[in-house]
Amino acid sequence: MLDIGGVHIVGINNRLSYQQQRSDLAHELWHILLEGGDNELMPPHWKQYQESKAGYFSYHFCVPTFMLRQMNLPADEEAAARLVSDTFKVTFDFAKKRLRIYFNKLNYR
Repeated sequence: MLDIGGVHIVGINNRLSYQQQRSDLAHELWHILLEGGDNELMPPHWKQYQESKAGYFSYHFCVPTFMLRQMNLPADEEAAARLVSDTFKVTFDFAKKRLRIYFNKLNYR
């Protein structure tokens, strides 16, 4: 992502799959909308934190919780991940991780 005079430019690798491009765009969107400050002036641990937050945001942006709640997910983890992957146009691995986040949160409550 570049910031040129207040205009944000996001470059997405067009050689990646459509699904990977979507998750990369969501990740970069977090940086534009919610991150503050100059990344070059930040300590390394703060940069790591922001990258982690951007990743977490991308899972929720691409596969919103309110939509997951409305789905009739199969009991089989692989089948559920395939359904989420196909429905939300994300990679299978992305869908698996998103489902882990979702179910961990449900179990925590």
